[in-house]
Amino acid sequence: MKKVFLTLGVVGLLFTTSCKEENKDITVEETTVVEESNEVAEAAEAALVDAQAEVEAAQAKLDAAIEAGEQDAIDAAQAELDAANASYENAKSSIEKLGEDIEATIDNTVDGAANTIESVKDGAENAANDAKEGAEDAANAVKEGAENTANAVKDGAKKLEDAITK
Repeated sequence: MKKVFLTLGVVGLLFTTSCKEENKDITVEETTVVEESNEVAEAAEAALVDAQAEVEAAQAKLDAAIEAGEQDAIDAAQAELDAANASYENAKSSIEKLGEDIEATIDNTVDGAANTIESVKDGAENAANDAKEGAEDAANAVKEGAENTANAVKDGAKKLEDAITK
């Protein structure tokens, strides 16, 4: 009986230690990705707002130069407006690229999490199968031991009967 309990205890320990909890790594990675993405997105958004303000200021200067009728001031204001518009378009395209990058990062994180979950699932299935096989082996050993004990008792009883009848 001690062997049975010992075998079942060992099988239980093997099963328990083979199950690893890997969800902690996934949570930390997701949190890091989200925090970094938020910081970058906020910076890009601030750059876009600044670029929009530059465009509006340059447009105001151009309007004032046109109103004054000074060609040199109009040319300078137009050049400033063109530069501000280019800066605004660059900021806008950076935000679009950032959105694509964030989406790709999130997709990669989700795929990695799915792979990790699948790996944990496979490990748990393997551990369960190993535990089942170990339990079957233990049950067979107990059955064999019980049969051997029964045979030994029969033999002993037979010898005792033979000894008494003699």
